Amino acid sequence: MKRVLVTGGSGFFGGALVRGLAGCGYSIRVLDLEQTNATRSETQAEFIRGDVRDGSAVARACAGADYVFHNAAILPISRSSKKIFWEVNVSGTENVLKSAQQCGVRKVIFISSSAPYGIPKETPINEDTPFNPVCDYGRSKVAAENICR
Repeated sequence: MKRVLVTGGSGFFGGALVRGLAGCGYSIRVLDLEQTNATRSETQAEFIRGDVRDGSAVARACAGADYVFHNAAILPISRSSKKIFWEVNVSGTENVLKSAQQCGVRKVIFISSSAPYGIPKETPINEDTPFNPVCDYGRSKVAAENICR
């Protein structure tokens, strides 16, 4: 059975992702600050309480994983500071990628956002649409995507 790590697996999207992966038969580990009752009762996911800013917590969570879905992020609705967006969304992504590489993870899937595109000049948005972020959150997600590349 393939082992999957989902960072931010207790949030709205992360929880839905965890439930979907569980339904496909994956063995799941979640790294998040808090565990939700729904994730705990519906999926049998292993939970590791931790922060993507903590490299040792990320390394523990990546150990033995075949795949990582990196979903953890500070969202714009949090009205956080530029510093926190950068620490979580950019440095946290670096931690995930470094740990995944060190642990021999086969693939990292980075969950991003439409925020890097800002207000696009043309629609629909596609992979050739240039980034044009209009807020600190969007800029942090662009920086994280660049690290992934």
